[in-house]
Amino acid sequence: MNSSEVMKYLKSLLSLDPYLSDFDDISNNISLANKSLRNTLLTTCNDVFGDISLRKDESARVACSKIIVSLIPDSNEIIRHWISTKSGRYVYEIHFSLFCFLDRAVDVAGGESFAKEIPVLIEKYLFEIHSDTAQANFMAGDLLGDHWIIEEALPILSRLAKEAKYANGRYGGGFMAWVKF
Repeated sequence: MNSSEVMKYLKSLLSLDPYLSDFDDISNNISLANKSLRNTLLTTCNDVFGDISLRKDESARVACSKIIVSLIPDSNEIIRHWISTKSGRYVYEIHFSLFCFLDRAVDVAGGESFAKEIPVLIEKYLFEIHSDTAQANFMAGDLLGDHWIIEEALPILSRLAKEAKYANGRYGGGFMAWVKF
């Protein structure tokens, strides 16, 4: 499938355009979906992320990021996998897109447990990140700095500003700590 076909397919499954629609509308539709549809959406979006020609397309990548976050807790392993994947073309674009929506994990039915894990995932991500490709490091810092509970975010961002292995991780953490706090 090409990007246009994927988007048509996702629209037909959800009865809305997942790229242009608000996260809440997507999440509400998915919350009403049966297990078969949830599995189809999860498989389709993971396949999009796995296909270089599809993941480079913003509409497909953003749509699938919204869908995957809406599918928490079913998608927890997929999210962990893609955040920890650091090689391959357009992988950092996947990171950036996921970071745009991961703050919404707390709003998804069954997402509270995974939401508690997100600051730890972001800290690990920024601690090890050596690249600023697709500005994913900045978006990871923004996720914590702008969209997370201050009491949880500030210690992590401050620690990253001082201790991250590479400058891009220190920047992702430190810049947001400096700007927001």
